[in-house]
Amino acid sequence: HAVLPHRSARPHREQMALWWNLIAMEKMNMQRMEAPQELARVCYAYDQCLMCHFLYPEVWLDYASWHAENGRREAAAKVYKRAMQALPDCLILHFAFADFAETGGNLT
Repeated sequence: HAVLPHRSARPHREQMALWWNLIAMEKMNMQRMEAPQELARVCYAYDQCLMCHFLYPEVWLDYASWHAENGRREAAAKVYKRAMQALPDCLILHFAFADFAETGGNLT
C-alpha cells in the first residue's frame, strides 16, 4: 500500500496550488485554441500533474469530472479506470465511478 505524504506540509500545499492554477489556466483557453488543441493541453496538464500526484484521488476525480462535464464519457471512464488501478483501495474513486456509470446507464 502506498503511503501519502502529510498533506498539511507547506511544500505540498504550495505545489498542489501551482498545479491547480496551471490546470485552471489551461481550461480557460486564454490562447483561444481550437477544441482539439485545447483538449490536448488540458489533458497534458492533468497527466503531468498525475506524474507527481498519482496517489491523490482529488486529482483523478477532477480530471474524470472535467471529461464527463464536457460530454466525453468514454474519456472519463478511462480516467476512472486508471485511477482505480493507481489507488485500488480508495473507495471514493470506486463510488464516484459507480455513480458515473449509473447516471450514464452503462455499468461496465
